[in-house]
Amino acid sequence: MSEDTLYISLGYVLSWVSMILLCYGLSKAGSSKRWRSLLVNLVLQALYSLGAWYLLKEASGGGSGLLWLSLLLMMLGIHFVVNIGYSLICYLRYAPQKN
Repeated sequence: MSEDTLYISLGYVLSWVSMILLCYGLSKAGSSKRWRSLLVNLVLQALYSLGAWYLLKEASGGGSGLLWLSLLLMMLGIHFVVNIGYSLICYLRYAPQKN
């Protein structure tokens, strides 16, 4: 396994963990939107991943492969940060208050 593949795999694992935490945060909030949220996140990730993978495999001549790799990792990172932030907001806002 090359280093690039390892970085991409780690990015996907972190992104999927954030999606699971988002669904957990929404379920704690009592929201029925967790499956819709998971579906939207997976479709969004599939769309930008397919585009980046295509460009990485087919249009990576002359050193532009590093650009597409960086773009894919950046999109996965942004997706991770947004999902973690939103799941924390949902969990903290709707967590049961102890008296």
